[in-house]
Amino acid sequence: DVSADYPEVTDRMRQRLHAWLLTAKRDSVPVSARMGPVHTGDIRVNYPKDGDTLRYVDAEKTVDIRWQATPDAPYVIEYRVGVGNYHLEGRIPSEGLVSRHGPFTEEMWNMLTLYNPFTFRVTAEGSDSASDWMTFVIEPRGDASAPSTMSKAIAVSVWALSEADLLIGGLWAGSLLILQAAGSLVLSDLIGWALVLILVIAGIWPPLTRRIGRNRARRWSLVLAYTATIYATLSVVPSLWGEAFRLTQGRVDLAVPAIAFGFAIWVVVRIARRCVGKLRPRWQTVGAVLLLAGLYSWLLLWLSQSPAERFHLAEYGVLSLLTYRACRLDAGQAGAVLVGLLVASILGAGDEMIQWTLPNRVFEWKDVWLNVLSACLGMALVVTLGLGEERADA
Repeated sequence: DVSADYPEVTDRMRQRLHAWLLTAKRDSVPVSARMGPVHTGDIRVNYPKDGDTLRYVDAEKTVDIRWQATPDAPYVIEYRVGVGNYHLEGRIPSEGLVSRHGPFTEEMWNMLTLYNPFTFRVTAEGSDSASDWMTFVIEPRGDASAPSTMSKAIAVSVWALSEADLLIGGLWAGSLLILQAAGSLVLSDLIGWALVLILVIAGIWPPLTRRIGRNRARRWSLVLAYTATIYATLSVVPSLWGEAFRLTQGRVDLAVPAIAFGFAIWVVVRIARRCVGKLRPRWQTVGAVLLLAGLYSWLLLWLSQSPAERFHLAEYGVLSLLTYRACRLDAGQAGAVLVGLLVASILGAGDEMIQWTLPNRVFEWKDVWLNVLSACLGMALVVTLGLGEERADA
């Protein structure tokens, strides 16, 4: 299964295929296959006129397009509707001098208002004849002048819940598979390795804490354990990502944006608590948070072609926090930032050096710089929010 060995390449192919599907145009029926004469003269649109507003009752619950030209000739209606997320373009084949759409229920009519304004022209198949572009709008029906903000919010919520269901369900299924695989291991082996680990920790921890202090030992141990976890999983990450991609039907791409959204909410709550407490955040702090949020958002979009690399932002952001907290015990803020950032950057470069030795991973300089950039942004966020400022006695 090549896709399991190279999930990032597969994901990029999937993204490009989706982009092609969204931009591809349906092949029109050849003129020779459509009966009727070919119109070569002017085409004049009778209805709706440029600037018209269509009302539900007056339009008889339909959206009709009428024009003057050769009867029974084949035509194509080219349209451009909506703005932003509701923008659509396309072509509608038609024969005769009327193209009727509807009738619509009041609810469907009001939904059409989301796609205002409607712009179209009529072109003749087999010739260069075309009408002028016409633009009209659809007026909402009833007291609810348009689909309400609540209706739009409900529609977005339904979509978000369905995506979250696929993501969480897939990750839960993956967790069960991991537990199943762990259950297939021999229990005596697990107990043996656990005892070895306990003995090693019991032999190292007491003299280490006496020599460098409990707080230093605990914080630097967190740095080493976190880094060891990253390094130890480098060889299995591609297969794990591929399996997660399969189980979540591609929704694992949304994991990092979801984490970023949750973290953003936490930051807002933290700032709000300062606002109602004694410590009010300065406008410089708020500005720095907004700037960092913009940079993170740009990076998330830039890495959309390779969603797995988005995890570097969180991975080395957390490592920056751990190194900063460890260094803060013996240095001021500036020193802790410089030393902590240096340690996190070196460990990030070590990540890529290990990948260079693995047969299923690839060393890339851009990943080295991405790890360093992630560490820098994480450290900036740590300092801006005042994380890890608690000092302890050595």
